[in-house]
Amino acid sequence: MSDSHRSETGPTPSATGVPARRDYKGPKPAAQVLPHREGMLLLTELTECREGHGRSTAVIAPDNLFLDGHGNLEPIALVEMLAQGAAALRGYHPARPDQPPRIGYLVGIKRLEIAGRVGVGDSLTLQVHQTFAMQQVSILDGRVLLGDKCLASGTLKVWEEEGALPSPAAATSLEPSKKPDSLVRDDSLVQDSNLAPSASMASPIHRAVLASMLQFSPIEEGSQAAGEFRFDESFLGFRGHFPGHPILPGVVILKMALVMCARILGAPADLVGIEQVKFSGQVFPMQRVRMQAKLTPADEGATARVTLARGEDRLADLRLRVQAAGASPGPKRA
Repeated sequence: MSDSHRSETGPTPSATGVPARRDYKGPKPAAQVLPHREGMLLLTELTECREGHGRSTAVIAPDNLFLDGHGNLEPIALVEMLAQGAAALRGYHPARPDQPPRIGYLVGIKRLEIAGRVGVGDSLTLQVHQTFAMQQVSILDGRVLLGDKCLASGTLKVWEEEGALPSPAAATSLEPSKKPDSLVRDDSLVQDSNLAPSASMASPIHRAVLASMLQFSPIEEGSQAAGEFRFDESFLGFRGHFPGHPILPGVVILKMALVMCARILGAPADLVGIEQVKFSGQVFPMQRVRMQAKLTPADEGATARVTLARGEDRLADLRLRVQAAGASPGPKRA
């Protein structure tokens, strides 16, 4: 399972089996209900929380890891904001010191649409509504708004369980037996203008993911390819996701998929929609993972089917809609 959050305190059982929540209205710093830190904390405040409903805000700061050199926010950041909005709702509980903390994992995304662009200084509102909850599974619908305009909307699936965040040591036995210093990156990938038209203009997260790409191998020219990645301990996404428990964020897996699509298309690619994403495993520092992507032309852009694996273990399956960068809805900032 790829992405996770920890509630600050334990849940209170209710007669329906759904954790009961104390209604809350008024700004509460996002860091009080989310474990994300540094550049991976994209929400600013939790402003409202009542049974099954949550509202948060996100102000796009100049140091946002997903901002490009023109001040435009990468569309995939809206997906991460929705996930954090869901985590903030699920992570807010009344104080119950007698209950253990719960860990929530983002395990799926469906029918997510991106319909606009934002940039530095914009203040966004996130609305999350829980539509289903049974035992450890919750389904939530979410929207990202700029004023009255809906920029992104979709459905998230969350799995919750008691316990601590997993340790990287727990997955070392799954790692192929290869010493890190024997892995050689093809440095020409970082220089490829098809992946990053200008290194100085690409977002910090884009540059960091591209620098973590070890190999790219075309399978069918113009439509299918495989790539290998390895993220070291200093990778930007690990710094705040999570302190002491580095886990590769789900949004980085989306960025990896876009880097693969860009290489196949021969042009930078933007995410415009998610048909379905399933996260079934986690990636820790220094693990070598393999991604395969296949593009099929669509009415607008292309549909991408992407898989991520570590050895024989499937970690993620993605069905995305992508377009050449700049063709997605909403104007770019000058």
